[in-house]
Parts: sequence; structure tokens; C-alpha cells
Amino acid sequence: MRSGHRCDGIVEMKRLKKGILLPVRNFAYRWNRLKLYHWAEQELFEMRNVHVMSTFYYRWLFHFSMRIVHVDKFRRLANKVIHTIPYDIRFHVA
Repeated sequence: MRSGHRCDGIVEMKRLKKGILLPVRNFAYRWNRLKLYHWAEQELFEMRNVHVMSTFYYRWLFHFSMRIVHVDKFRRLANKVIHTIPYDIRFHVA
């Protein structure tokens, strides 16, 4: 493994862990499993600065959503998608 790429592996593992914990937390809430929900919430709080997807993807998603927000049929979808993009990326792109 080359030096400098170790950090990328750690970031990828954090992304994977957060990507798994998000649906676990949602299912635990729906199924009323409070201990599991609180555990997942605590783990996610520690990873609040980790983005599941790459910045390039979020930027593309933001620009695409801004294009379709003007179409009445897609306005609700675009609004929901825009609000799933992390704040720091959303404000940097806008």
C-alpha cells in the first residue's frame, strides 16, 4: 500500500459504516427498537462529518436538482433531494 492512500481507506471504511448505520437507525425507529436506535444514533453522531457519497456526486446532484426544480412535476422531488445534501457541500456549491 502506498503512503498517502491509507487515509483514503479509513475514509472509505467510515463511509461504509455510516452507510450501514443510517438504515439500521431508521428501521430501529420504525420497529420501535429503542436500544438499537439509540446505539445507532450515538455511533452516527460520532461520524457526523463523514459524507456517505463523494463530493463530486453531491455537486452533480445539487446542479441536477436545481435544473429540475423549475418543472412543477418534479419540484417536490428536487426539494427533497436538495435537502439530503450535507450543508457544507450545499453552501459551498451554491
